[in-house]
Amino acid sequence: MPPRTNTRKRSALDWLRLAVEAATVTLFSTYCAIVLAQVFFRYVLNDSLIWSEETVRFEQFWVTMLATGLCAYRRAHIRLEGFEAVVPRRYRRSVEVFGDLVTIGCCGFLLWYGVELVLASRGTFSPAMQISMSWPYAAMPVGAALTILWTVLAWFGHSEEAHRADPPP
Repeated sequence: MPPRTNTRKRSALDWLRLAVEAATVTLFSTYCAIVLAQVFFRYVLNDSLIWSEETVRFEQFWVTMLATGLCAYRRAHIRLEGFEAVVPRRYRRSVEVFGDLVTIGCCGFLLWYGVELVLASRGTFSPAMQISMSWPYAAMPVGAALTILWTVLAWFGHSEEAHRADPPP
């Protein structure tokens, strides 16, 4: 029997997810390369890269926030699975929705506060690279918005679980 393939057409949400995945992988890869370069420069050449620590810190924040959104798409956030297992079957969906509402509430706060922080930090610049601090702080509202988007869409069957070629038994 030939393997089943997923032949559905890619939507704008699929392209968004692919772009976020690509950005996350790229940021994490450059993060690793910069750390290795910094170690080489510091301990082999006895010279330090003045911008590396700041760059890595900003990239780490972006990777964390983008990956938070990807976890929402994959339904991989920390949940109370032990609690869900002991709750009667008819209430499990309610427990899952409650957890999603808590996630949306927390991310809503991060989105609101993140936008405020981005706007307030437009005139502040990083010490080493001299870039506006709005850029690193923008990770917070972007990641929160992605998490809210994919958490809500999961309610309507738009998650990795719904798009698997071979659904779990």
